[in-house]
Amino acid sequence: MKVARYLCLIPLIFALPLYAATTYVSQSGGSVSCGADGTQSTTAAASVSWAAGNTYKLCGTITSALLVGASGSSGSVITISFENGANISLPYCPGTGCINLGGNSFITINGNNVGSVGSTNNGSASLGYANQRNGYGIYGSGGNTNILVENLAIGPIYVHDNAGNDTSGESNAEVYVANDARNASITIDHDTLHDSDFGLQINASNLTVSNNNTYNNNWMMLLGCATTSCSNIYVFGNQASGFNVWDTTTGYFHHNFIHAYGDSTGTVTNIYAYNNFIIADGISASSWVIRAELSITLNNLYIFNNLVKAVHPAVGGIDLISPGNNLGVFNNTLIGAYPIGPDIRGACIIATTGVTGFVAKNNIVSTCGGSQMNFFTPVPVLPAVDYNVYTAVNPESPYPWGYDGAGALTLSAWQTANGGKCPNGGGFDCHGTYTASASAVLDNSTGAIVKNGPARGRGTNLYTVCGGQPNPGLGALCFDAAGKPRPASGAWDAGAYQTPAPSPPTNLHGVVQ
Repeated sequence: MKVARYLCLIPLIFALPLYAATTYVSQSGGSVSCGADGTQSTTAAASVSWAAGNTYKLCGTITSALLVGASGSSGSVITISFENGANISLPYCPGTGCINLGGNSFITINGNNVGSVGSTNNGSASLGYANQRNGYGIYGSGGNTNILVENLAIGPIYVHDNAGNDTSGESNAEVYVANDARNASITIDHDTLHDSDFGLQINASNLTVSNNNTYNNNWMMLLGCATTSCSNIYVFGNQASGFNVWDTTTGYFHHNFIHAYGDSTGTVTNIYAYNNFIIADGISASSWVIRAELSITLNNLYIFNNLVKAVHPAVGGIDLISPGNNLGVFNNTLIGAYPIGPDIRGACIIATTGVTGFVAKNNIVSTCGGSQMNFFTPVPVLPAVDYNVYTAVNPESPYPWGYDGAGALTLSAWQTANGGKCPNGGGFDCHGTYTASASAVLDNSTGAIVKNGPARGRGTNLYTVCGGQPNPGLGALCFDAAGKPRPASGAWDAGAYQTPAPSPPTNLHGVVQ
């Protein structure tokens, strides 16, 4: 009977859950101070035994690359946690990353707002750095899914001067995930990303880049879906500045906040870029805040609630030069740099050949060096471009408003161009307005519109576009960039902010030229 009783317990023993373990990790192992957890017995970074569900707490300075040796699983992720004082610092991050994810998945990296990953001696020789190497802060070799990087400072990876012609730092990135995973589910949230050619170089579906502070990067984000299809890309709540440190005497680098690229076999569907604040302070002639190029196809691209301030008149705003369908540009505030200089290259909004379903409404377009708005074949269905507020055209620009290779010097001429019949409908921007003085429309330092000024109540109500839609996603358009609800009925204000607007962020790193 006793034997039978013990045999009955065997299934219960094997049914007990496996408890996750916590491993403290340091460079060489031994007793090390681990932040709030005090002194702990640690495992050397090169000797870690990786297992799903475990938490690995990093302690002190780790001076060798950390290789993640296993995948987690759904509900049992691997967590890498930085304790107070923990960092991964190498003279330069290698091509396989200061943190190498390999091809593993279900991994969370949490910096806890105290941790950092980066190089200590990699950058332009003119600045005294010994190394000019390409590498990555966090590297995924392919097939990575369910990756979360949060509350972590990544950088510097390559410190670039802005006075010479250093091209050695090309192709560095804070986070690099080079895969064609169709459902990668990668999230980069509340991180600080700085000093690299690319902030993020990621090819994945279900990608969220949110609430990050990025500075001194040539491109904040390179989205490449060259031979495959990516979908569900969310880029919101980010701040970006300091592009100008990647200027060169020959204009080798061109700077972008988001740069989507590919070839004729690549498509990106459902992209939402909103609530971002960008100081566009580089001077390359081909610099854009959002640029889609080559022949990658974009479907369902929505750009809204972004505040963009250019520091040089050559810098453009939104450049859609690849084919696509259903491209919506709503309630952005785009502030160019005219009259800082006579440069006429900086157009605020361009949609070129092959873009269909282009809609631009409720935007404030101010002080652009070149075109305020310009689009090519096929010309948008005329009511699709409307209710925009323009101010302070550069008088040197030969085409402040453009269409299909032609141009117009005044808003009224543009409204009746190409067979338009404003004010009775059927023309470009029939409800648009132009004001010569930018200060009568908005405060250039904050993006706030002037109370009872030309942008107040001049937008159309887009609740039918955003109402009932997911947030994150298009549902966020029903709120302004500060999270203030827009009215369900009645006119909206033009631009990114309903009145009154909040104070601007104060932790940006741009250099005004």
